[in-house]
Amino acid sequence: MAKVTGPLHSQEASGSVGGLTFRTHRGLTTASAKPIGLSVHSRLKDAQLARMRAAQARWRALSTSLRSSWRTYIKDVSYFQYPWKHYRKAKVTAYAFFLSYAIRQMLMHAPPRDSPPTFPITAYITAAEAHADLNLVTVTWQIEGDYDDNTRIELFIAGPIRPGRTPQPSDWQRDAFIPAANGTWSLDLRRNRDYAILIRLAHPYDYVGPFWALSVHTEG
Repeated sequence: MAKVTGPLHSQEASGSVGGLTFRTHRGLTTASAKPIGLSVHSRLKDAQLARMRAAQARWRALSTSLRSSWRTYIKDVSYFQYPWKHYRKAKVTAYAFFLSYAIRQMLMHAPPRDSPPTFPITAYITAAEAHADLNLVTVTWQIEGDYDDNTRIELFIAGPIRPGRTPQPSDWQRDAFIPAANGTWSLDLRRNRDYAILIRLAHPYDYVGPFWALSVHTEG
C-alpha cells in the first residue's frame, strides 16, 4: 500500500510508493529504490555446500574412539594445507581437519574412509615444467617412489598476474585432480598473460606432498 505524504513532485514528499522511498534531508528530497539482492547460489557453491554437509554428517556419525584417534593424530601431524601456507604444524581442530580430509576424498571420487592417515606418501615429484604454445599450456611432471591408483596431482592456478605482483590467497583456484601416472596435463588459458601454477601429490587417505611452483607466459 502506498504511504506517501505530500505531492510526489514537491519538496514535502515522503514515504514509499511503487518500490520507491522518498526522504527529505536538509531541505533536499531524494527518491531511492530498495536494493534487490542477487542470488548467492551457483552450481559450484551448491556442490561444495553438499560436500561440506556430507562431511559434517560423517563426523557426527563417528564413534567416540574414532573421534579420540583424530584428536590424538592432529596433535603431531604437520602438513601442507594450501598453496599460500608454508610447511607448519597443524593449527586446526580435529573436526576441521577431518572435514578437509573427507572433502578431499569426495573430490577425488574415492570411497570414504573415516580413520586417520596411517602412513605418509612415499612418492615425490622430482621434476616439473610448464610450457606454452600460444594459449595452450602443458604441465609435465616426473614422480619417483611408490604410489597407488588413488594418488593424484593436485593443480592450482593463479592468473592472469600483473608483472611484479605476487599472487594472493584469493587468486589461487584449484583446477583439477589429475591421475598421477598421466605425467602431463594441458590447460587452455588466455593469450599473452602471465600465470603461476602449483602442483603437488595428493592422496585421499594420506598426507599431501610439498608444492612445486611453476610460472608460464602464454603467447599472443
